[in-house]
Amino acid sequence: ETGLTEQNKRQLKRFKTQRNKLEHFGFEVDTRALQANAVGALSILLDFIVREFPQDDLTTEERDVIEEIRGTLQPIEMFVSKRRIEIAPRIAAARELGHAIVRCPICFEDAVDLVEEVGTCLFCGHNGRSTDFEDEYLDALGHWSKYVDIKDGGEWPVYFCPGCGGEHLVFDRWAEQDAVCFACGSRWSPGAFDLCTHCGEPYEQEEEDGAICSECFRNLT
Repeated sequence: ETGLTEQNKRQLKRFKTQRNKLEHFGFEVDTRALQANAVGALSILLDFIVREFPQDDLTTEERDVIEEIRGTLQPIEMFVSKRRIEIAPRIAAARELGHAIVRCPICFEDAVDLVEEVGTCLFCGHNGRSTDFEDEYLDALGHWSKYVDIKDGGEWPVYFCPGCGGEHLVFDRWAEQDAVCFACGSRWSPGAFDLCTHCGEPYEQEEEDGAICSECFRNLT
């Protein structure tokens, strides 16, 4: 047991992918996204070292290296903190307008503003169609293929949205992320839905129809 959460593992994998693209293929990567992701990845690794390797088990040289790495992070951490403060009013204004704010699959900041079928990360500037963000969001949650998910006994977490009816609701009941519809931008907190045991579609848990959605309940009575 590594002590790393699934989100930690996905973030480390994402950073490794960005680093490989940059080093081996010369791909352009937004500096702000790379900095935010680097801080997150290095923080995870450093916390892992501190947690799994007590100070008494490390040599003086190893402890010095860890402290040196933490010291080099300070300027970047300051940038990330400053950037978060800068965009906080824009995120608040977007939420006030009813826009969904979701986690960016590039920099992992909760800063993507979904509106009118377009998504824009207010932190790193990553932007595109909402449906493109849907694929990236699924990837960030660890769902890369519907075929593989089902073959391995899992669930492909894309359903019909109870709000707009479009098949763009991403709801992973095992994840801590919100359920988000990438067609209409609607958003629900984790745990708001459960899956109907009859039709398999998500339904809001405040409904008092047992383990099935209201439509199936009506059809069965």
